[in-house]
Amino acid sequence: SLNCLGVALLDQCKLDESENLVREAIAITKTLGNESQLANELNILAGILEARARLLNRIPGQEGAAEAKYSQAEATFREALELEWRFNARYSAPRNELNNLSLLLHSHGKLKATDELFNDALQLAQSNMNELYVILDTWLSFPIREGRFADAVTNLIRAVEINPDAWRSTWNQLIGTLAI
Repeated sequence: SLNCLGVALLDQCKLDESENLVREAIAITKTLGNESQLANELNILAGILEARARLLNRIPGQEGAAEAKYSQAEATFREALELEWRFNARYSAPRNELNNLSLLLHSHGKLKATDELFNDALQLAQSNMNELYVILDTWLSFPIREGRFADAVTNLIRAVEINPDAWRSTWNQLIGTLAI
């Protein structure tokens, strides 16, 4: 598929070609109405836009262009996340989209937006305890990186209350993040 070819080109750092193919795949998928596939393709496109932004950021004088690409990546990750929540929320949380958007926001110092994203995700997943645990487990590392240890411990306690059998995994993530 065009999507797979776009990813292969991304792996070869052929960002222009990769972006064009994935955009073409998105256009086709929109006509077919497959929202889950569309969310996946948007997530891939957002990753390409983020990679382009990182490259532009290394070129003197291209900071504005890099920031524009980062903004496009954020908007595209948000669109993918919204689609995936709408399509698949009753089954599972959109982990890839949530993780990718949260990493982008966090890497740009948008700490409040990162916290809001996870709080929104917790609200959307409130009826599914397994997904609540996954979201909390994912969110756990962000406050630690910022030195907000009390928030991290709060999330750890909430995660363990939801899934007591998985406390070792959550604890190991906490320890691993502290070691970084």
